[in-house]
Amino acid sequence: MYKFTNLNSYPKEIIMANITFLGTGLLGSAFAEAAAKRGDTVTVWNRSIEKAQALQEFGIKVAPNAAMAVKGDRADLSAN
Repeated sequence: MYKFTNLNSYPKEIIMANITFLGTGLLGSAFAEAAAKRGDTVTVWNRSIEKAQALQEFGIKVAPNAAMAVKGDRADLSAN
């Protein structure tokens, strides 16, 4: 059994990450927004650029293609 830990008890620099989301539908955009609000550096890519650009208001970077989106990140997630 896993014990869940309150991440707020750790210094923010320990738990922050660079995260990429491939796909900004309902699930991907919700995850990306939550990660950005938590303080993570978030990049997104979506086949239709308009959906991805809507997330820029949360400080989320939009990549021009999937390869550029995942370049150099430690966690890449696809919400398909």
